[in-house]
Amino acid sequence: MTEMLEASGATAISFPTISIEPPTHPEALRQAMRSDSYDWVVLTSTNAVMALDTARRELGMDQSPWPASGTRFCAVGPSTAAALEGAGLTPDIVPNEYVGESVLEALLGAAGNLDRLRFLIPRAAEARDVIPDGLRAAGAIVDVVEAYRTVPVKADDATSRRLADRLAAGEVDMVTFTSSSTVRAFRAMFGSELGGSLVATIGPSTSETARESGYEVAVEAEEYTVSGLVRALESYYAEDATE
Repeated sequence: MTEMLEASGATAISFPTISIEPPTHPEALRQAMRSDSYDWVVLTSTNAVMALDTARRELGMDQSPWPASGTRFCAVGPSTAAALEGAGLTPDIVPNEYVGESVLEALLGAAGNLDRLRFLIPRAAEARDVIPDGLRAAGAIVDVVEAYRTVPVKADDATSRRLADRLAAGEVDMVTFTSSSTVRAFRAMFGSELGGSLVATIGPSTSETARESGYEVAVEAEEYTVSGLVRALESYYAEDATE
């Protein structure tokens, strides 16, 4: 994202607030995959795809017919779909909007009668439960497996102080958030005061978390991807320049 912003003429400060770590119990995903009895596998991030592909290779399944014939895949958006294709798997569903509610709606529309159908959802431990709750309400059997963890990054004190000073001095025009977990980690580091900086988010779920954290959201991407967020920022400042 930093490169995309700089290509548009912005000065970007890269300040990671989370890191992607292995799951607490990595055997859980491998065990689920060994059962090989799922009608659907639902991937809600590229990180989930990478975790799934890593587990396949660790189990030697990348050279064997996994998943079983008839298993279908749902990817939350184009980036996740591209990652899935890169792993040699074909997404059967990519919803028009890249949020849990749209994924659930697409699955309910495509799968027909969900009674007793089995779904595997490898994801981060702290993800929203919109999809699994909705599928279970429709009669599906859903296994949610922690495939990775999003862990707050402990920035060194000097780096944190520099950014805090720049925020307080009004030197940061916009703070961008690409997930709810980045909002929560940033809030834990810097509190709710941004020194006049505006906030831009990748989509409505992240916006909701930002508002709950005390931030006023000025820009929200219409397409819930990093590219969509950059385009939303370009549009925002283009409109601002004409006023």
